[in-house]
Parts: sequence; C-alpha cells; structure tokens
Amino acid sequence: PPGTPQVLAGIVEKGLVPVVAHPERYSGIDGHLHVVRQWKEAGAFLQGNHGSLTGRYGPGPRALIQRLLAEGLLDYLSSDFHGRPHLEPLVDEAREALSTMDGDAAFQLLASINPGRLLDGEPPLPVPPVVPDPTLMERIKSWFTG
Repeated sequence: PPGTPQVLAGIVEKGLVPVVAHPERYSGIDGHLHVVRQWKEAGAFLQGNHGSLTGRYGPGPRALIQRLLAEGLLDYLSSDFHGRPHLEPLVDEAREALSTMDGDAAFQLLASINPGRLLDGEPPLPVPPVVPDPTLMERIKSWFTG
C-alpha cells in the first residue's frame, strides 16, 4: 500500500524491528519489487516462507521468492506453520530447494543464523544472492533473444 515505507521507517524510529512476513505472497508485489526495496531501505527485514520456496502456494509465489533470493533481499526463511496440524513446516524440502540452486550457505543464514541473531537483538547478516538455474524454456528463449 502507498505510504508503507514511511510507516516502516516510523516503526524503526521507535526502536522496533519490523519483519515483513512472506512478501512473495502479497498481491500486487510481482512486478513491483521496487516497493520491497523501499521496505528494506526503510529499515525493515524480509522473511520468506518454506512453502513459497517449495511451491506449496503455487508458481507465482515460488517465482517471486526466487527473484527475492536472486536479488539478496530476504533476511529470514521460516515455515509460517503457526502450529496448524494440517500443515507441515517443509524445512527439509526448503533446504533441498535451495541446495539445488547452490544455496546451502544461504539456507544456513536464512533459516538458522539470522533468526538466532534476531532473537539476540542483532541485525541479520547479509545473504548472498541465490540464482536458480534457468529452466529449459528460459534457455530456449535465450537462443532467440540473445
């Protein structure tokens, strides 16, 4: 929504730590990553979900979380489980998804190190970009577009 960066900056000015949960699942964010960057510039941290990374929420959130990872915008990765017994946390599946993108170190930062730092009142360490291998269709398309 308009004005969100200013609201987040106001939260930071009060000494609080805003963590924006699962931005990859927000309607209207795809194609507007500049908004997500503004949230980061305002001092917010971003947390993606295991389920988005594994495809639980469909191809849109999966593609968007991959873009967030490729740009190094995520600070945390968690389950969004909320104790609901019908959902599984998908930790191993998320680890495997990042591993196939050569993202083992990123998984450790996103799912273990940075959450621990948050609990200790410390800012997250930067997460290096994780870029997925191009799909077959992306490779074929690149032959024609240069």
